[in-house]
Amino acid sequence: MPHVEICGDCLRHPRALAGVVAAVDYAFPWSRWVIDLKSEQHIALASTMAHFLVAAWQGQAPEMRQWLWTGVPLHAAKLRERGFNQAWELAKQCQRHIHVGEVQAIPNLLERTRWDADQHSLPHQRRQSAVADAFRLNPQRQELLRAGTGVVIVDDVMTTGATLNACASAIRQHVDVPIYGLVFARTRSKSG
Repeated sequence: MPHVEICGDCLRHPRALAGVVAAVDYAFPWSRWVIDLKSEQHIALASTMAHFLVAAWQGQAPEMRQWLWTGVPLHAAKLRERGFNQAWELAKQCQRHIHVGEVQAIPNLLERTRWDADQHSLPHQRRQSAVADAFRLNPQRQELLRAGTGVVIVDDVMTTGATLNACASAIRQHVDVPIYGLVFARTRSKSG
């Protein structure tokens, strides 16, 4: 069963995220689904993948009055290039399937202010610096974040957690609410 994971490094160096829930490991056949959604633009897969995400989340969701769900944002140039944001498609589909508390999917809670390179093309040690200060909380959405509200940031894959943590940091600069990452697939470190 999926569970909220807090790694040793996260315990030594606290991050903006309260935890991350992963539906599956990034391995066949799930890795193929991720590629088909993002690269082959099989957007219909988002609904099926959302079933896995929701099942994982429902087993772990902390009690909150309301959850705001959003996807990791793409930079405007990357969004134009791809034509859609796979993380937002997953978050939107999750809202249709979820049955835990009040859920509101917000497409532009976060904004990506810069885009240097795709994370998957960078070595692990460069990923953190590549996304540092790359996101900001949309000032027009800040009023949605109030006491009793938690945030779920959805993405397709997590490798190091740098992107999710950078997104959570952008929110945490303005408000102290519980922030979780929810990913379809998580890569496993070579040591475990």
